[in-house]
Amino acid sequence: MFFGSDLRRLRLVDCARVSDDGLIEIAPRLYLLEELQLCHCKLSTEVVQAFGDGCPQLESFRLNYPRGSGFDEYALPIAKSMPQLRHLHLFGNKLTKDGLRTILDGCTRLESLDLRQCSYLFLDADLLKRCADAGIKKLRLPKDSIDDYEYDVESLDDEEDDDGSDDDFSDDSDLQSSDEE
Repeated sequence: MFFGSDLRRLRLVDCARVSDDGLIEIAPRLYLLEELQLCHCKLSTEVVQAFGDGCPQLESFRLNYPRGSGFDEYALPIAKSMPQLRHLHLFGNKLTKDGLRTILDGCTRLESLDLRQCSYLFLDADLLKRCADAGIKKLRLPKDSIDDYEYDVESLDDEEDDDGSDDDFSDDSDLQSSDEE
């Protein structure tokens, strides 16, 4: 698989057969990447860190329903390596208040933040005020409607089969460059 350095958008969905090592290897080659979407994938924090470090133009990052993730696992790599982000979607992550604070400390340019289905995140008035004070114009809260979410949330109840395979989704990946609109 060849990835050109002019790729602006990358979307991987249910990427069970894509290795962390492979993603870490291509991340620095995608230095013009502006949008990254990783949905329903089992990824290490090193993958997130590699894309953050290797893609300085990255403005939009979607990490939705990462499989097998722990509490706040991705918060520090996002905060540390993606300070330029303007749009962050963490739909279905195991994010807590501490993880959100970490992200807000590191990603100071956020304009939109999607926290839907982050069922371990309980926002109090102080944290909501902090989001508003940070300039976040569009904030989607954990219990907000998911009617516009493009994937089947119902099938996520059984994240992985006993053998560790991810058979709930098709094996399709969607790669888009800026010229394919």
